[in-house]
Amino acid sequence: MMRKLVKIASRFVLIGLLPISAYADITVINTTNVDATAYSPYYEQCSSSLGSRGIIKANKMMSIKQAYVDTFCSKQPCDAEIHMSNDCRGKTIGTIQIDATKGGITAVNNLDVDGYRLRKIDKSTTIIEKNETINGLFGALFNLKQE
Repeated sequence: MMRKLVKIASRFVLIGLLPISAYADITVINTTNVDATAYSPYYEQCSSSLGSRGIIKANKMMSIKQAYVDTFCSKQPCDAEIHMSNDCRGKTIGTIQIDATKGGITAVNNLDVDGYRLRKIDKSTTIIEKNETINGLFGALFNLKQE
């Protein structure tokens, strides 16, 4: 009887942890020569409010911790507008939709502004590109420094 109760309790614990571990950190690779930031229309807040941790530096790869994503995107699904500036004042080049219940990045929407575009690689990785700087995934991974 005790074993059965332990098994049932452990299943509830595992089920309770599923949304927490539904996705991990999100990686953004900026292959352009311009810094980028994300703006949350829901919270009316720019990622640069976190200081340098919220700015995706030019020609760098940035890993965004799940805790920051959870704070920025507590309403699911969540859209983040990507701006080509270090303070969300630049032009919006597109949006990234994040949904923890579906495992992370679910969609990208490009606005075709000044040749910039977003490319979803998988549920945890997005690349910011400009038409003349597209090197492909291997170029981005081997030529950029991680922040």
